[in-house]
Amino acid sequence: SKTLQFCCAITGCQTNILVYIDILYFIKTSFITSIMADSLHKNFETLRSIFEEVLKMKNSTGERDRADELTEKRKYASLLFVLIKKVNRMVKYSLRSGREDLHREKVRVDSNRLHLQNLLYEVNHLKREIRYCHKFKSQDEDIELVPEDDEAQMDDDKTLMPTDMTPLSGHAKHLARLERELNLRKQLSAQCKELLNTKQQVFRDIILKTEKLTSFAPSLRTLLKATRPLQDALQVPMDREWKLQQLVQLLPQPLYLAYMNLHALKLAKECDVCVIVVG
Repeated sequence: SKTLQFCCAITGCQTNILVYIDILYFIKTSFITSIMADSLHKNFETLRSIFEEVLKMKNSTGERDRADELTEKRKYASLLFVLIKKVNRMVKYSLRSGREDLHREKVRVDSNRLHLQNLLYEVNHLKREIRYCHKFKSQDEDIELVPEDDEAQMDDDKTLMPTDMTPLSGHAKHLARLERELNLRKQLSAQCKELLNTKQQVFRDIILKTEKLTSFAPSLRTLLKATRPLQDALQVPMDREWKLQQLVQLLPQPLYLAYMNLHALKLAKECDVCVIVVG
């Protein structure tokens, strides 16, 4: 800030010096122009008085006696013509120089004005960008990050830790949390894809086994019909047992547990019971 103030002070001094030089130049030019105008006016007045004197001499009776004086007046008038011509040339030169200086100053003023307008546009642009920055809303504000308390429990997982966990500022700490969240989500996404692939594989296996078991049904029905005389002879009602097992699957959980326990006792021959399902 001190350097900026010093530069501004130097710039202000240079501007003041340039303004002072311009004022001196204007005063000098105005003074010279005023002197030339006064000189030209005096020369015209002197030339007029000489013309009047010469006219009086010619109208007087003693013109021959005053021939030398008349010649001197003519010479002096000729010199005044030369001087008036020179002053006129200087006035024209001064006017042309003044026009050139005026044009040069107009160009400089237009350039400074254009530069000032560019600076104003740039200032307005920067102000607008600053307003946009103040109104900026990051998309990560809607992301639910892992709480900082839970992050301490994940320190042992090196795959989720940033490479450099030094003491960070607020913004750097937020970036570290976002990086941790990104790594965690990548790992969870990989696990989800793996589980989905496993689920699809299991689903395909289930479909294949279901189709395989379904293909056994006609053969089993044919086998049951063919072995029914043998079942009657051996008194092994397999068809009735299968129908009973299908009904047992429809029982509520308490009745299902009671049936299974009684059926297990019957198979173990610890008691002679007959378990049937009615309904």
